[in-house]
Amino acid sequence: MGILSTQYYDLNTVPGGSALRVRCSQGDTGRKIVLNIYDVDKEFSIPNNATAVVNGKKPNNVGFSHLCEISGNSVSFVLQDDMVDVYGVVVSEISFTDTDSSVLGTANFIIDVERNVIDDDTETGTVDPNLIAALVADIQAKLAVITGDFNDYIDVITKSYNAFKQEINNTVSTISTTVNNFISNISSTINTLRSDVDTNTGNISTNSSNITSLTTRMNASEKLDTMYHITSAGDPTGESIFAQGDGELYVYRFNAITHMYGTFTPKSNVAAYSTIIQFPSGGSAYSVYPRQRVYFPDQAGNMFMLTTTGTIQNATPLTANTNHSFGFSFLNKYDIDGNGFAVTEK
Repeated sequence: MGILSTQYYDLNTVPGGSALRVRCSQGDTGRKIVLNIYDVDKEFSIPNNATAVVNGKKPNNVGFSHLCEISGNSVSFVLQDDMVDVYGVVVSEISFTDTDSSVLGTANFIIDVERNVIDDDTETGTVDPNLIAALVADIQAKLAVITGDFNDYIDVITKSYNAFKQEINNTVSTISTTVNNFISNISSTINTLRSDVDTNTGNISTNSSNITSLTTRMNASEKLDTMYHITSAGDPTGESIFAQGDGELYVYRFNAITHMYGTFTPKSNVAAYSTIIQFPSGGSAYSVYPRQRVYFPDQAGNMFMLTTTGTIQNATPLTANTNHSFGFSFLNKYDIDGNGFAVTEK
């Protein structure tokens, strides 16, 4: 266990009187102090579940606290580095704490730390080589312990860093998803607003002044291609594009992007993934084929999709006699003849 000298003293729980002095030298960590605790003139009965702590304040105004051992009415502790590293008077006390959190402190006592003969200010002459070897061995042993602790700290830090990195990656992924959803919602809102504007300004395809106004609002320097307006009023080609209800459809190309938007009112309940608009294939007057399916929600959250086979379908069931707005934008051109688009419902 190493060098250990035991010193015995009596200490009262009642403050006052001359303070007990526990004498030691600066740097002594080989001294065990045993204090017999008294309550006035009789032995103090320390509760079985109590804990005892020695508290102290050194001359440099730095404090310490260390757990004590309890045996009968005695407490004991071994002097630690931080208790005797500064010479002078160290005012101390024993503090008892019971399981009900009640606290009792003893009278103050003094740990009288005597200054070392050789300290940091003392010049040394010849040093015993054996002492140097012993000091080197002690330092090496402590370095081995520190190295082991350091490696443990590095391992903990590495694991914490990896966990933090994963959390950052998850956060970035969440932000990316949120931004993409926001962009998608903005696109849907723009299409809805465009449909509302076109409804309020009338038939843009037949009103050149409205087309000019719309072109000016979007971008005065861009060319707006011909806009086609298809309704369920008549059909010069003999083919109906509106299925299961009434509606109207605008199709135009602006700034290299095809835009399609309109309304649809079903005559009866429509099951999900039913065709509500059918563009004839084979180069007919108004065939429309995007590269991939394009989805768009209406104001009530019902989803519509433009398929790659030239149909507009509802991705959610529709209720009879309810009006729904939809809109799509895609890059490839539409194939529409410019001869007129009044379609008769069949």
